[in-house]
Amino acid sequence: MKSIQIAFETEELRLVPLTLDQLENFNENPEKIALELEVRDHKLFNPEPLQRLNTHVLLPRLRNALPNDEIYCTRWLAISKVMNKVVADFIIKKLPDSNGEIEIGHGVYPKYEGKGWMTKVVAAFMLWAQQQPRIKTVMAETAKKNLSSIRVLQKNDFKLSRETDKFYYWRCCLNTRETTYTKTNISHFP
Repeated sequence: MKSIQIAFETEELRLVPLTLDQLENFNENPEKIALELEVRDHKLFNPEPLQRLNTHVLLPRLRNALPNDEIYCTRWLAISKVMNKVVADFIIKKLPDSNGEIEIGHGVYPKYEGKGWMTKVVAAFMLWAQQQPRIKTVMAETAKKNLSSIRVLQKNDFKLSRETDKFYYWRCCLNTRETTYTKTNISHFP
């Protein structure tokens, strides 16, 4: 079995960016990835929209990424250390631009909705992002009707930057952010 490639760890979570091999196999055999990551729940959440995202967006990006950019091009899993189960996942939608901005997309697995996991996952990701010299600002988009995602971002110091008829656009500047979570271990993605 391969060792888990942890990008960041808190007392409660491990954030694991999938390798190219793991992402290539995720649609066809998520159980294999769960076994590789040594998580207890082998039914990883991978509905049709996420399968399309893997196939048409993330895999081409990851295959063509430079070694220092791979971590920005894959799907990340958030694993509860106590339960040893995947509770959520997220992606970084774009490489850091010349201003150090990235955008994230996130989702909690349905059976863990409403339990505070996504707030903790975003908080852990933000701690990881603060350690990255290329990242200065994290952006996110939410549908105006998605109150739970809005609350997750607000609890993690994101501020509303603009809106359209259907969406809110959020930003969090890392150099002004105060955190309530502390890191316990950080290791860099190879």
